[in-house]
Amino acid sequence: MEFDGQRYDIRAGVASIGGYSTHADQNGLVSFVTGMEEWPGEIRLVHGEEGAKNALQQVLLTQYAQKRLPLMIDAKRS
Repeated sequence: MEFDGQRYDIRAGVASIGGYSTHADQNGLVSFVTGMEEWPGEIRLVHGEEGAKNALQQVLLTQYAQKRLPLMIDAKRS
């Protein structure tokens, strides 16, 4: 790609997620994440009640800790 007369290599990838529902329960969401071939290092919780988001965050952090994997969670207020 060329931008402002300078040539840049683009090293991007595209990922596709199929069959994901934002209305899944906590177990469904945890299963969705832990069922991935490679668990994401960052998760953003942007939807739902604060108590439910906090509980989901704790379950995910526990799952990651058991596998000794790093996880950053951004839990925005709804």
